Amino acid sequence: MRFLLCRLLLAGAVSGQFPSELRTFKEIEAYLASAPILAAEKDIETGRTLPWRVTLKQGQIQARALFKHVDRRTLQSSRHSYRYELAAYALSRLLDLDIVPPAIERTIEGRTGSLQWYAENCLTERDRRRLKQDPPDLAVFLRRLEIVQVFEALAAENCGDQDDTLIHQDSWKICRVDFSGGFRPTPSIASACVIRHCSRTLFHRLEGLERAVIANQLKRLLDPEEIDALFRRIRQVVETLKTEIREKGESAVLFDEK
Repeated sequence: MRFLLCRLLLAGAVSGQFPSELRTFKEIEAYLASAPILAAEKDIETGRTLPWRVTLKQGQIQARALFKHVDRRTLQSSRHSYRYELAAYALSRLLDLDIVPPAIERTIEGRTGSLQWYAENCLTERDRRRLKQDPPDLAVFLRRLEIVQVFEALAAENCGDQDDTLIHQDSWKICRVDFSGGFRPTPSIASACVIRHCSRTLFHRLEGLERAVIANQLKRLLDPEEIDALFRRIRQVVETLKTEIREKGESAVLFDEK
């Protein structure tokens, strides 16, 4: 799957990677929610949920989005839901991150699901490594990957998934997609998610985040058990980073974002 990365700026503005008419996240969300649908291609995308590729047009703005309508929250052997895509975007916004592309809930052809902005001109992290393409500033790029891994741990998704980590080829910004199998009611961080570094800003946001705030933002998308597990994973990440700071010093663990 390919999604376009959005960049969160001051006052909720977004970068020029979106049409210039869409200046804020709210405007992008409103576009996704209301733009008439020109086409819904149902046999194009692969993956666990077989999403539809949707073409939208409102006024002079034409764009593509990915629509997922699978909602198998109770089947643990094949647990996937479009609600977890919406929860990932909501959590990304709550933490003031630019990781997950805008997504809204919408009904198309009688099916309710998540409609998420589609990426153009993106490269997977797997392909970037295969092609041996290095960004102009490798240190900054690797720090962004560290932030993505922290988010993956919080969302109970596979850490370091190179196929769902996308890099915009013009800006080298990173986003992470496909959270339909995330937000498992598991309170502990998976052993594959090794958290050693974090941005200073994100660390302090997590440190001060209260369960009531999370519940208020995500109660429509996650059940109480999933919310409780998410909060406990947040606390585990914070405590893990605090241990790293005590052992190595703050400057070796926390970094400033650029």
